[in-house]
Amino acid sequence: MERPWRAKAHSPKASPAAMGALYPARRLGHTAAGEGVLEGDLREMSAGQAMIAAMITPTLLILAAGSLIGAALMRLERIIDRVRALAEHPMARPFAHELARQKQRASHAQRALELFFSAIVLFVGAAFGIAIDKLSGDRLAWLPIAATALGMALIVAGTAMLLLETRLARIQVDAEIDALGGAPRR
Repeated sequence: MERPWRAKAHSPKASPAAMGALYPARRLGHTAAGEGVLEGDLREMSAGQAMIAAMITPTLLILAAGSLIGAALMRLERIIDRVRALAEHPMARPFAHELARQKQRASHAQRALELFFSAIVLFVGAAFGIAIDKLSGDRLAWLPIAATALGMALIVAGTAMLLLETRLARIQVDAEIDALGGAPRR
């Protein structure tokens, strides 16, 4: 006995009853061979539509990398503002260690930006790779996969750089609180 909730709509073995159970709002029709099909079946896409659908994934990854770029740029802007404030301070010499820490923070944020921008380049390359793969008759399937995997690795590495920068920021805040005679750490 076939269970309708386990039958896949795109399976050649799916019965008309299973198709109706999966898509109750659609009417079932029959092909000349007597198989049940959905009226207005969305499973059949043109090659162009399938390629565009496949190219959407890299686009979403580009948006994610863009959001991370925005976060990294904000962090870098805060670092620059802090360095400028220190430079205007009349006693800037005693804060040399703080300037060194800010320089290290800026370096981490800059590396994160480089990694995120490189990931975007790879994701764009993956989108083109999908088109190139389709045009070559699916002989280059490894190309978009490799570009996407490498782009994801760069996103992870960039996020690790931001994590290091955030830890340095926390150390800096703790040092400033301690210098002001603030509350003891927990």
